[in-house]
Amino acid sequence: MKEGPLEVLDRLVGGGLDLEEIDTVRKKRLMNMIYAEPPRRGITPLLKEAKSLGIRLGVASSSKHWWVDGHLQRLGLHQYFNHIVCSDDVLRAKPYPDLYLRAASLLKVGTDEVIAFEDSPNGIEAAVAAGIFVIAVPNAQTASLDLSKANERFESLDGIGVDRLAELLHY
Repeated sequence: MKEGPLEVLDRLVGGGLDLEEIDTVRKKRLMNMIYAEPPRRGITPLLKEAKSLGIRLGVASSSKHWWVDGHLQRLGLHQYFNHIVCSDDVLRAKPYPDLYLRAASLLKVGTDEVIAFEDSPNGIEAAVAAGIFVIAVPNAQTASLDLSKANERFESLDGIGVDRLAELLHY
């Protein structure tokens, strides 16, 4: 059996660590950090503008509904989305295109009418495979990854409006 990080730590200090307690504390600290995070810069104004213009919005996430729906509710963003498609709604998650294809179908739009905002190589690969225009918006953890398969890259959505996005799709 492969040794995990906590087992390595326990071995290095000569044993006796309460690995369950350490893991519980680690997970609690991680969740506190996640719950302290606000929405990414620019997302709320963009969602408000899109919704006010009648643009149908969706989420295509490789996470489970309990996670995605909970965070969208916590951040006050759930109300902006017409459909939320998660890994428990499809057979294959990203990098396969299934999530995006299902979301486009539910939104009743062609994939050539969609813009995907992605922060990871797997997400970009999924959107590209679905025939969707992709804007990479990396986070601190993904900024150094290869996101070059995206059509565009923005460091944030701050100041990005629907008009700018329409230009990118040539509308």
